[in-house]
Amino acid sequence: MRCPNCGAESNDNVQFCHSCGAPMTPEAIPPQEQAPDGGAYPYQEQPRTIYAEEPVVSQASAAPPLPDRQQPPKKKRTALIITIVALIVIIAVIAGIIVGISLSGVSAAEIQKAKDNYLPPAKAFRVDTSQRDPSNDQIRFTYDDRDRIITCSYTLKGMKYDQTYTYDDQKQIIIIKTEYKEYPIINYEITYNQVTVVNTFEEVDGYYIRLDEDSFNNGVPATEAPTHPVTQPPTQPVTQPPTESATTPPTEQATESEDAYLQKLVGTYKGSYVANQGETGLTLTVYREGDEYKALFDFYNLPGKDNAKAGKYLMNVSYRADEGLYYLDGYEWLEQPENYSFANLRGKLSGDVFSGEENCPFTLTREAQSASEASDGVPTR
Repeated sequence: MRCPNCGAESNDNVQFCHSCGAPMTPEAIPPQEQAPDGGAYPYQEQPRTIYAEEPVVSQASAAPPLPDRQQPPKKKRTALIITIVALIVIIAVIAGIIVGISLSGVSAAEIQKAKDNYLPPAKAFRVDTSQRDPSNDQIRFTYDDRDRIITCSYTLKGMKYDQTYTYDDQKQIIIIKTEYKEYPIINYEITYNQVTVVNTFEEVDGYYIRLDEDSFNNGVPATEAPTHPVTQPPTQPVTQPPTESATTPPTEQATESEDAYLQKLVGTYKGSYVANQGETGLTLTVYREGDEYKALFDFYNLPGKDNAKAGKYLMNVSYRADEGLYYLDGYEWLEQPENYSFANLRGKLSGDVFSGEENCPFTLTREAQSASEASDGVPTR
C-alpha cells in the first residue's frame, strides 16, 4: 500500500505511514489543490502530525535486529558443530564394525557356540592308528618331512575346526592351536614325555600325536643321539619266572568286559538322527562278525519329509568303559549319496533305547528281536 500523503510504500494492514506518520486512509488527507489548467500544483509536503496512539518510527528502524537469544553465540555454535561431527564418526565406526562382522559371516554368538561344541579330535573321531595316514572323510591330517602331524581338520556338529601343531624340540613341547573360521578357540600344550611310542599315531589328552625319534633328541638324528627311552622295551626279570596267573594278559578281563557290553547292544534299532540335512530316519543293525562287532547304518527320509537322500554304510562298533559310551564309526559305503559323509555315533544304551548327543544327536529303539537272532552274522544289505 502506498501512503496517500508522502507516497512511501507500507504494509497493507498498517493504519499509519511508517515514513510520515499520516493515516493511511485517503479521507484523512485533504485533496491537493488543482492548477487552473486542471493539473495539480507541484507537490508540497504536508506538515506531519504526531499521534499518541503510535509513535513515529523511521523506516530504517522498522526491522529491529533479532534479540540476542535468537542469535546463538559463536562459541556455542562451534561446540554444536563438534558434537555433530563426533556423533557422525561414532555412528560410522559402529556401522563399520557391524558390516565387518556381517562380511566375515562370524558373530560372537557363533564363536561362543563353536567353543561350547568343541571336542579334541581323538574324542570326536576314532582313526586307525596303525595306518601311516589315517585321514578319512571326517578328519584330515597333514605332516612335515619327519612324518609329524602339522595340521588336523575336522567337522563336528556342523562346525569345522582347524588345528596347527608347532614342535619345540628344545623345550620338548607340542603347541596345538585350534581355530574356527580363523578365530582362536583353544591352545593346548603336550609335553614329549607324555608320548609313549614313536613313529606311531597315539592319543594323548584327546589329541592325536606322532613323534619321531629325532624329536626326543632336540632334532638330532637318532643315529647320532641316544634313543628315547620309550623305544626300549621294559626289561623282563630273569631271576623270577612269571607265575601262572601272570601268563594271562592283564587286559583280557577288560576285553571280556567290553565284549559283554557289546553283546548287550546287538540288535536292530529304528528311530532318527540329526545331521546337516536335518532330521533323518535311521535303521541301525548291530551284529557280531567273528571276533568283531559291526553295524549297518541305513538312513532315509522320515514319513512326510523330503530333506534327505537314502543310503547305507558299515560301521565298526566298540565300547569305552572309561566314558561309558558306545562308539560307532563308519568305514565302508554300500550306497553313498552325493556329498554325504559318515555320521558317527556316540551313545549310551538304556534298556532298549540307544541314544546320544555327541557328533549327531540320535534316538533309536530296539525292535522286538532277541540278541541271538541279531548276532548270527552280517544282516541283509
